[in-house]
Amino acid sequence: MHLTFALKALERYKAELCANLPIQGLDFTGGEVRVNGVPWDQINTAQQTKIAVQVSCLRFGDSDFRPVFVDGAEELDSENFRLLETELEEAGAQAFIAYVSRSKMDLSLFSSVEAAEAADMEKLKEEAEAAAIWR
Repeated sequence: MHLTFALKALERYKAELCANLPIQGLDFTGGEVRVNGVPWDQINTAQQTKIAVQVSCLRFGDSDFRPVFVDGAEELDSENFRLLETELEEAGAQAFIAYVSRSKMDLSLFSSVEAAEAADMEKLKEEAEAAAIWR
């Protein structure tokens, strides 16, 4: 009996939190997060990433410490990647973006999408040249 009450109270609390989020279309219905009535798992990666970043940015408040960690950015096309970059810049976020490329693993710091794409293309060219040598 107490567990049922606690679970229902938790559901109400989650619904309250979602109701107070200033993100249009985001709600918590039937025990799951929905965007414009569509379950979270059924919306595309670009929209999931955008909403996750918006929720992260809400937590900044007046703080100068504004970290946002974005994983799976390689799933975004160039246009959505640029939109992500713009949104993070406008929020004043200190962004850490995980991006899987076709080249060997390394750690790179980039100040823009263009710089990241150029570096990735350069690595692909180097790999192609190396592969051609071994043929």
